[in-house]
Amino acid sequence: MSLHPDIFSYLDKFGHTKRLDQITSWPRRIGKKNWIVLRHDIDHDLDLALELAHHEHERGIQATYFLLHTAAYWHDPDLSAKCRQLHAYGHEIGLHLDLVSEISDGLAIDPHIRITQLLNKLRGAGVRIRGVAAHGAKACYTHGCTNFWFWKELKPSDPMRSEHGRSAEGVRIDDPDWQIPYPHDHRVNIGGTVLDLWTVSLKNLGLRYEASSVHTDHYWTDTGGGWTRSPDPMDNDLSKGRHIILMHPIWWRGPKKVHFVMCTDPQLRSRVGACVEATTPASVLDEWTMTQNRIGTIVEPAETPHNLSPTLVRNAIAHHTKLIDADVIELSSLMTSCEISDQIKSESPIFLWNIRSPLTKVQDSASDLLREHPTLYQNPEDPPLLSVDVTRWAWMSQHQRAIAHVKASRKTTGTDSTIFGTDTAALSINLADRLGLVFHRLLAKEWEQSIDLPSVAYPPTPIRDRSLWASARPLICLRGKRLGESVQQRGICVESRRHSTIQWGATTGSAPQAFIEFDFHLDPDEYILGQLMVIGCEGDGDGVRAFFHAWESAVGLRATADLGKLTVGTEPYIFRFAFVPPPGSDSYAFSLLAPKDSTNGLVTLDALKIGAAQVSDYQF
Repeated sequence: MSLHPDIFSYLDKFGHTKRLDQITSWPRRIGKKNWIVLRHDIDHDLDLALELAHHEHERGIQATYFLLHTAAYWHDPDLSAKCRQLHAYGHEIGLHLDLVSEISDGLAIDPHIRITQLLNKLRGAGVRIRGVAAHGAKACYTHGCTNFWFWKELKPSDPMRSEHGRSAEGVRIDDPDWQIPYPHDHRVNIGGTVLDLWTVSLKNLGLRYEASSVHTDHYWTDTGGGWTRSPDPMDNDLSKGRHIILMHPIWWRGPKKVHFVMCTDPQLRSRVGACVEATTPASVLDEWTMTQNRIGTIVEPAETPHNLSPTLVRNAIAHHTKLIDADVIELSSLMTSCEISDQIKSESPIFLWNIRSPLTKVQDSASDLLREHPTLYQNPEDPPLLSVDVTRWAWMSQHQRAIAHVKASRKTTGTDSTIFGTDTAALSINLADRLGLVFHRLLAKEWEQSIDLPSVAYPPTPIRDRSLWASARPLICLRGKRLGESVQQRGICVESRRHSTIQWGATTGSAPQAFIEFDFHLDPDEYILGQLMVIGCEGDGDGVRAFFHAWESAVGLRATADLGKLTVGTEPYIFRFAFVPPPGSDSYAFSLLAPKDSTNGLVTLDALKIGAAQVSDYQF
């Protein structure tokens, strides 16, 4: 949690609150009733404000959030999505206007044009904007102008008398240190730009109100970091009258927290890290602790994640020292952080006794690991990424290696908790819940739609273990006419002038008519094992490749897996393959392709067998 616990006492005291657009839209209906309007000016940290918005939503509280266009988050590429998340929580969004600062910095000249640009940016992203609120920037005191004095509809009959004593935020205040004198000629000079006041129309810009002009019986504000410009609402009765309470989320930031998360799969680590970064208030670090040298608070790169010192990886004391250093440095910053790494280990009890930050482990199942990391252990020559306790590694299938990888990662001890999940979003939700982080579901949905997750099946390592067929469920066995007499007797003609294609199963596109339809169903935990008996070839015949295809009725082609090249020779042999179809697939096909640039020849076949196997069948 990034918020200070004290803020929840205020939220509980306020109870049911309203938004500014509600009391300005229905003034006759609401005007004389007792109400509390909750307002938040987001001067610095939009992510912290989103966390507050989440907790208010869970309590049934509505508020108005004003976005500051001179803040760094205004240029956040995810600003539109975060605004939509604020709306989804039931809150109003307004523009926190700091025109004086932009004009003084030379970033704007014409107030009407600049405000129009700011509103168009938000409205163009689907954000409803009905109100604005003046920002109390330092430039207002420097140049003697508030961000409130631009609005035509708010000009009083005698500005010299009524406007004297306003603060930069446009609020009347008794403290002379925060009062801005009104210019006698109704003009201001901001950094050399001379402007007439009261020239911009709220109505023409589609705005209903300016927050400082909304009539109220009591105005409460924590401006400046405390209840110094107004009494503390916690000490007062809010049950009677009309109240507007301004609370800046930045003043309610809680103690910094550091979380260490272990994840042995690099692609899963990257996905979960990106999702947590996009959907929680935490700042995510990838492989940071073990790749940096620290002298005091100075941090310098030391190792790359792919070239860590073997001594460091094996030395628990060295791990402990780096973690303590990282813990101290990270706690000295403001942002709650979450480091995801495969090198953070807790093999020594000293880790759990002395580190202030808990260690959580994120883990895929073997099937999920392969489905979202298609090339992992694809080739027989791929070495294990972890220390696996198995023999005959080179003879294992891709699935067997993945299971060995997962088992090795689960042997890591000392973690406070281990989290499992079936996809990135589910893992991220579980991880955020375990770490006490707010998880924004709309942001997660938009994040999933914006990334390109693998959706095609992968070409697995050739199956060498014949015993795997013992537990496979038979699906198809094609011989003789069922295989196709022309194929069995005359073979596949490989010609260098054109592609040669033959297909069994579903018929699509320009592929020739299949010899037989595949009429079988796979359970969710099953995948395909296949055997193609190759008799031999005449001529060179090199270059024939095997493919497996999967379709979904409502979608179309879901995956095409390149199973590899047939080894052509004079002796018969068995070409073994495996294929994991995407979820939802309901029709399949096996095909052979001889590309037009291959060597001339003739490949003959004897039989095609297809079965269904389960990943859970592989146990050591």
